[in-house]
Amino acid sequence: MKKKIVIFVVMFFVVVIVLAVSIWLMKPEIEKIDDEAQYQEKRFNVSVVELQKQNIEDIVSVIGIMAPFMTVSESVEQSGTIDDVYFKKGDYVKEGDVLLSIDNDAYRFRREQEKARYDKAKSDNERWEKLKTTGSVSEYVLEEKKTDMLAAKWDYELANLALEQCEVKASISGYVQDRFVDKGEYVSPGMTIAEIKDLEFLKLEVNVPEKDIFFVKVGDELAFTVDALGEKKFKGVVAFVAPEADRKSNTFLVELNYDNFKNLLKPGIIVRLKLKRKDFVGVLVVPLSSLVVEKGRYIAYTVKDGETVRNVVRLVQIIDSQAVVSSGLEVGDKLIVKGQRSVLDGTKVEIFKETECDKIR
Repeated sequence: MKKKIVIFVVMFFVVVIVLAVSIWLMKPEIEKIDDEAQYQEKRFNVSVVELQKQNIEDIVSVIGIMAPFMTVSESVEQSGTIDDVYFKKGDYVKEGDVLLSIDNDAYRFRREQEKARYDKAKSDNERWEKLKTTGSVSEYVLEEKKTDMLAAKWDYELANLALEQCEVKASISGYVQDRFVDKGEYVSPGMTIAEIKDLEFLKLEVNVPEKDIFFVKVGDELAFTVDALGEKKFKGVVAFVAPEADRKSNTFLVELNYDNFKNLLKPGIIVRLKLKRKDFVGVLVVPLSSLVVEKGRYIAYTVKDGETVRNVVRLVQIIDSQAVVSSGLEVGDKLIVKGQRSVLDGTKVEIFKETECDKIR
């Protein structure tokens, strides 16, 4: 009898323990069910926008740099000591302005010598030509005298040119970027004395990725902005498109000409070039931030009859912070743009703010 009582008591405690463990293990599930019930009953505040068809441009921004349209290194063509320098760094010089002069005493003396020799050879040739009519001079002698005269003329012209080259003149109009000589220095042919940059026109150099190069062609007028000048827009004309990509960056060099007649921009300035890829007309555009990514798919939540609707959407193009939608949403849908990450399909919501479609960009 006692043995049966002991067995009964042991079995009773075993059943109690099993029930207690089962209840403890089921507690999270019970709480989860309770939480989900409360979640479904809870109303979330959301902000929505009613979708309308829009027009949007697919524009990509490419970084570039302004460069001088033309840079000339001025150099001397004759040797000698510099008499004077007539420019300094930063000066604006016009084409033909004298930049410096070289001591020309020796060059003037040589020119006078060559002029005297030429005058004599010319006089001799004229005298022998007169004798030709008398028949007292041979054709050989006449040809020799004529050759002497032409050689003397050539030497005289060279001496005159050398004297003129003692003054170094600006070959273009522009600003002096640098000056490399001073008065009293000795210079020799080929020595660089200054660097002049033509800033009346500038060129924009930009490296365009291969996927965008097909949207650029010579003659296109493209807009660009300068960070330092805010949203002010400038325009340049495409003058060159590289026929081959750079092997290292896989980009194509594109150059645009810019008329800098107001001298607003400077070489070396960083600019942002705007390239239009495509015009989208009459399409649905949504903020990229309004979409939720789930397992590689884009999900958009809309509101209908006070509850959320889960929509799987397909995108055509992402443009900056916006996305062009091809399917999954329709005109008139109330898209949740704030609070979409706190809801599920069928969640009850309260719309606390409805934004106009053109104000969500």
